[in-house]
Amino acid sequence: MKKLYPLIFCLTIFACSESVQINAPYKDIWVVYGVLNAQEDFQYIRVSLAFQTEENAYDYAAANDQSVKGLKVSLEDDSGKVFDAVQIDSVQKDTSNGDFAPYATFYRFHTQGIDRLQEEKVYRLRIEDPKVPGFFLTATTRIPPQPRITAPQVTITQGNKCLPIVPFEDSVYVYFNKHRGEVRTAAMRYEIQIRLNFWKNGIRRTYKTRPTRLFNDDVACAQTGDNALCYQFQDGVLITRMKGAFSDQNSRYIFEDSPVCGTPWTDLPDFVELQVTAIDTFLSRYIISNDPAYLNLNTIRWEYSNISGTASAVGIFGSVASDREAVGISPCALYLLGLTPDAPANICD
Repeated sequence: MKKLYPLIFCLTIFACSESVQINAPYKDIWVVYGVLNAQEDFQYIRVSLAFQTEENAYDYAAANDQSVKGLKVSLEDDSGKVFDAVQIDSVQKDTSNGDFAPYATFYRFHTQGIDRLQEEKVYRLRIEDPKVPGFFLTATTRIPPQPRITAPQVTITQGNKCLPIVPFEDSVYVYFNKHRGEVRTAAMRYEIQIRLNFWKNGIRRTYKTRPTRLFNDDVACAQTGDNALCYQFQDGVLITRMKGAFSDQNSRYIFEDSPVCGTPWTDLPDFVELQVTAIDTFLSRYIISNDPAYLNLNTIRWEYSNISGTASAVGIFGSVASDREAVGISPCALYLLGLTPDAPANICD
């Protein structure tokens, strides 16, 4: 008996109907995934086909790349400006789990300089196959405005700028504005995570902690004003998530956590960064639909996709905007992360 397996790229892919009929007659089901970020110089779109096989699905996925080549992929903004994608073959994927083919094809948009994407604009994705007249897939997204972290943030006093020292071993408060200046829209949801930049065995690494669940209201604290939000991490939550970056006891880690202060022209270290990400409506709905904690009175989850067109298609086309703020780290937090093993035992008292 043949079974249908959607090709999974970044997240589990769901269709628009309530369930996928695994024993249905074969037909092409397209899988599209793309997330725009106006702060990036390049945007990537992944287009592939689901597959049917009588053999083991993992073995099939490891030996076959379902990417679709030779397509015309374009973006059009709400002013009529069109961006044409370039096909990029043999892009290496993360093969650490050994499940899927090591290479894939992407479609890349150059969005640099005068072609940089803009906050609040609506962008329409269109995918066409020159070999199939009349075929198209399409989706839209409105890029959310970039949030702005207001605390903790770098301070300038007496001619010096200083990183705020954050006690990650305790509760941590993050305050931010939903957007900068006068705008018409806001994101549907937000998430916060920590980025750690360091060297592991001589190789530069960036480790991202698990983000918060999506939110659009104050969480365990209060902020005044319609444009502002506050999020409180409970005692020890962040330090626990950060420990994953340094779990390999056989590796050598090097990091820069000083100088904490300097002149306005000093490059302060970015060892630890707070990141707040605004997420558009479609991607927010997609993430919520895939959240294991999502509650449903039915035994089958509703599935979500904003890809439509002349063929069956699943996936998501969304957008994000982020703000990052470098912060200092407390001596106790460094000790708990195992980065200063010679520190006195009472450093966290």
